[in-house]
Amino acid sequence: VLSKVHEDEWSRAGDWVARETELNLIAAADRAVPGATVRFVFGSILSDWLKTYIAATSGRESLARMEEDAADGSSRYGPIGLGPGAPGCVAELWADPAGAVREAT
Repeated sequence: VLSKVHEDEWSRAGDWVARETELNLIAAADRAVPGATVRFVFGSILSDWLKTYIAATSGRESLARMEEDAADGSSRYGPIGLGPGAPGCVAELWADPAGAVREAT
């Protein structure tokens, strides 16, 4: 899949980038830069997701456990970069303590 993303054919299929810029009311003469940006962001998000998915399904730990657990005992993993769609922003993944059972609410 990553090799297909790298080939860049997806970024021009069905003329979706031109349609996206038209939807955002960008004049035809000004579409080159926003179009390239859309392709870059989409490709980067897809690439990051696939790398994370491949790492997770191959049994490799893809997220580092943070040193301190949350106050409620939840395990914390991260930081997880949110990619070019949210530059500089990170998140954490919290997981219930081992063996914990949640009550239905």
